[in-house]
Amino acid sequence: MADLTEIQIGLIVAMVIVVVVELIIILRKRRRGEAMRSGRSPMADRAYNSLLAAEKIYDFMLGQGIVSEEARVLLRDARRDQTAGRYDAAISKSEQAKDILAEAKKRADDIGSEPVAYKPAVALSDLPTDSEGALPEEGMPGQARPKVPDNFMQAKFIISTAEESLLEAERGGKDVAKARAELAKAKKCFEAEDYARALSQALRAKKALSGAPAEPSKGDEDGPAVTDLSGSAPAEMAHMPPKKEACGDEALSCPSCDAQITDDDAFCRKCGAKLEFAALCPGCGAELEPDDAFCRKCGAKLK
Repeated sequence: MADLTEIQIGLIVAMVIVVVVELIIILRKRRRGEAMRSGRSPMADRAYNSLLAAEKIYDFMLGQGIVSEEARVLLRDARRDQTAGRYDAAISKSEQAKDILAEAKKRADDIGSEPVAYKPAVALSDLPTDSEGALPEEGMPGQARPKVPDNFMQAKFIISTAEESLLEAERGGKDVAKARAELAKAKKCFEAEDYARALSQALRAKKALSGAPAEPSKGDEDGPAVTDLSGSAPAEMAHMPPKKEACGDEALSCPSCDAQITDDDAFCRKCGAKLEFAALCPGCGAELEPDDAFCRKCGAKLK
């Protein structure tokens, strides 16, 4: 009787195991059917989430002034792959874009965290005082760290990426003369601490490399113009205000054909138009003599 009980127990255990296995199989089939009915697979969800995260990172960094053309192209291709059902390719390109954006963020942080010199700590008794016995503001201990100038980090980063793009375009056999000229202006403006203009010129260089028409910069409007006195263009003296040359405004162009010229040219090398130059006061536009230190009309200081 005892042996019969053990056999019965074994059969019951075996039946329970069979029932559990059958339930697991049924549940898996049901989940697979639900996934097929919804039209979404786990791989599709993973591709969607990876691409969405990468795009959010890109948008955030773009708002911080950090631009990555390579990441933008990868995300565009990843979106196409995700739409076409190529989920593996979409995931791979999204992850590549994340890596590129992380590297760009690191480079931007390195540019913005350059070491700043601080004054050594001194005792309060050693600090000079004014007539009322108050400490001068400049000598206060715990002086705040100098603020990085506006557009400094963005200008330096865009100039760096423009240099890389220019080298790649040059290796590919493209004409980079215009982009090189814009980049040279950007560097000169950066050295002159005109970071807003340096950023603008660097972006113009990148547009020139991509083939997009560059918007005329503010510096181009204020820069020197050239007069053609041969009758083929309106008579207008060349505007060469002193002190403006420090930020790349020395490039001159013919008003008839836009060919680049120099201030010692008498005729345009491309169209033959006669040229004449004159220095004008930046304050009132009056014509100046080479040795004038002040404007004869408005009294503005020139040198």
